[in-house]
Amino acid sequence: MRMNDDSIPIIDGDETLAIRLKPPMLEAIQRAAALSGMDEASFAAGAAHRQALATLEATKVIHLQSEDYAVFTRLPDRPPTPTEALKAAFERYKRTVRPQ
Repeated sequence: MRMNDDSIPIIDGDETLAIRLKPPMLEAIQRAAALSGMDEASFAAGAAHRQALATLEATKVIHLQSEDYAVFTRLPDRPPTPTEALKAAFERYKRTVRPQ
C-alpha cells in the first residue's frame, strides 16, 4: 500500500475485501476517518494494513523460557540421538522424496 506525504494510504489497486460490520464499528470508522480527513475505505484499509504488519512482525519472534533457550542453544553442538521413529521417517524420505 502506497502512502502520501502525510502517511495516508493511497488506494489504487484492483483488489477488494468485503466485510460486514456491526453498526457501532462502522460508526467509529466513519467518525475516525472524518477526523483524519480520509474516506472510510482508505482509513479502514490503512488500519487493517498496519495491524496485519504488526501481526506478521510479532510472529517473527520466538519467546523461550530460559531452560528451553539453554536446550535450544545446546542442540547444534550436542544433537540428540535419533529415535527409531526418526530413523524410519528418514528412510521413508530417502525412498519417496530423494531416491538415489
